[in-house]
Amino acid sequence: MPDLHDYLRDASSSKPPSLSPAQEKFLQQLDIEEMKPGTILRDFQVLLDFIGPGGIEVSPAQKVLSVRALENINRLLSHPIEIQLRRPEFKSYPHIKGLYMLLRSSGLSYIETQGNKHFLRFDPDVLESWNSLNPTERYFNLLEMWLLWGSDETSGDRQTVSDHFRQCLMFWRMTPNRGRTFANYIEQQSLIYSPGMHNVALLELFGCIEVQNGRPEPRKGWRIKKLKRLSWGNILLLFLYRLMYETNEEDKQKYRGRLGVWQSSFQPFFSQWQRNLAIAPQPKFRQGLHIFKVSFASLANNTWRRLAIPADRDLLSLSSAILESVNFEDDELHCFIWTNRLGKTVRVNHPYLQEPPFTTEFAIGDLPLKEGHSMSYLFDFEKGWEFKVELERIEPADSSTEPRILESSGEAPAQYD
Repeated sequence: MPDLHDYLRDASSSKPPSLSPAQEKFLQQLDIEEMKPGTILRDFQVLLDFIGPGGIEVSPAQKVLSVRALENINRLLSHPIEIQLRRPEFKSYPHIKGLYMLLRSSGLSYIETQGNKHFLRFDPDVLESWNSLNPTERYFNLLEMWLLWGSDETSGDRQTVSDHFRQCLMFWRMTPNRGRTFANYIEQQSLIYSPGMHNVALLELFGCIEVQNGRPEPRKGWRIKKLKRLSWGNILLLFLYRLMYETNEEDKQKYRGRLGVWQSSFQPFFSQWQRNLAIAPQPKFRQGLHIFKVSFASLANNTWRRLAIPADRDLLSLSSAILESVNFEDDELHCFIWTNRLGKTVRVNHPYLQEPPFTTEFAIGDLPLKEGHSMSYLFDFEKGWEFKVELERIEPADSSTEPRILESSGEAPAQYD
């Protein structure tokens, strides 16, 4: 019977092995239910119910759940963990961190700002779509959100891991048939870096591994005593690894940002997978005169400019208008940075940089910013000029087609010493 662990440890292996008849029979006989093959569906619903129709307040910086909320959710999960930390953080609860990453990556939720407070709320259309899915569709949609589109950035991490599938394969390679035992926290440290504690938690929630918890020590977090690979995990990851191996880069780009990438491959075994979660549509182009308040984010002064720019102009035009308003020469590279609806960082670069999208291709009317929200504008990467660019309002378009300065306050610093 093909074993993914043995294949990954054999450096001479090339093409992944096919599933054996026994493994194919296992797939055909497996029914996806709320608590089978793992508890992911039950625990994801716990998170949805806890947030509730009114939403929940999140932290202003990382946009994650409060410690009190984490403690309450942890008690409700199928695999509650015990920790003895004086000051627990969001990452102290890996199961919740993993579930939260799936929630943010799915588009089911978004962050709404009201004054100085931030709230996590549900998109009603996407939530209605989720409620219409059967358990099989929910399971595999969550699996794709994790292994294809999930990013640690959506759960408040600055150092992000985007290739969760590769991390899981590395973990699988290091876990023998008898399992892995950790005598103490020092031996357990390796899991923090590969595959990451939240990926260990998700492997457990999706029914791929079995985790035996130990008693936590004072001032310590989740204690893992033993990990064991399960048959479902070996078959699932072997099946997915073969799919990844046979998928070329063109196909990967074609399916970028969509759910149901693996649907046709799994349908012979799981015919119940007929529908997928309806992803929230991209923001529509917004006509009108966009009014921005631009200030120096890196300086503690009250220097700012209020600029007006038509919706059909591009971000390169906004860059030029910002520099002109502070008497800077436009002789260095730049980029605009903001956080999108899913909590991921979007960076739009100067045309001379290598990585798209570029500021010549992005219109002002395409910006996903809401009134009162802001993005960053970085100019001259060596000197590190950073500006806060806040969208104050959108007014009806007038006859002017050029960006212009509406109001100025304070004297801008010299561009060069």
